[in-house]
Amino acid sequence: MGNLIQRKALTPSQYARANKVLLVIAILSYIAYIIVEIINISKHGFSLGVQVRCILYAVTAIAACVFYKLKKEKKACMLFIAISFGITYPTLVLTNGVVVMTLIFPVLLGLMIYLNSSLILISIGIVMATGVVKCLQVAGDSELFGYAILIMVGFFVCIYGSVRSILMLIAFGNEDRSVIESEAERREEVANTVSAIVHKMDTDFRTMLHDLNTVNDAMSSADVAMNDISDSTENTASAVGTQASSTSHIQENLELTNSLAT
Repeated sequence: MGNLIQRKALTPSQYARANKVLLVIAILSYIAYIIVEIINISKHGFSLGVQVRCILYAVTAIAACVFYKLKKEKKACMLFIAISFGITYPTLVLTNGVVVMTLIFPVLLGLMIYLNSSLILISIGIVMATGVVKCLQVAGDSELFGYAILIMVGFFVCIYGSVRSILMLIAFGNEDRSVIESEAERREEVANTVSAIVHKMDTDFRTMLHDLNTVNDAMSSADVAMNDISDSTENTASAVGTQASSTSHIQENLELTNSLAT
């Protein structure tokens, strides 16, 4: 039983669109109800009951429009329109012929938009209860009773088709959502991998840049040292040259001294 009670959570935008479709169906249905009453007037004459029912249908249609204007993005709008049919449909069926029982089918199709199996089951329950009472009303007329039973069979088929369709659509939606979530997880994993690769490349590049700066500093230090060595070498060579010149002068002076002594 738990599997039968399922519903899809709609967003405010989805409720607005679904409520608009149901409102159009409701207005057209109430127009059809009023047409049925007008046909009754042509056959059986005007009566207070017909007048009251026509006013009920018109007021309910206007109230549905006002409620939609105020609460079109809310679940309350759906509930108001559905509950209003729970009042007007039995009123129509129990005061008219058997054929009008079929006028609820468009409403049931409209309620399927909400993908709410519990809503459909409750609506069908009200429809079936109304149908049973109608069958009891026409039990004395075999022809009308046969028509009523045939319509009740249609309601049973509608129950199965509506609920199964809603459950399948919800299941399809869940499967699509699972695929989308799986794809999103895969894309997130790829994005994380790419981010990790980019981060590692950035770290390696910064490390390499630091190492290059270190090598550059070392080479600058080596250049300074080489310049210092070059300067020292030049100073040494100059000193050696000066020493050699001094030695030469001393040698010349010694030779001059020796010549004078002789």
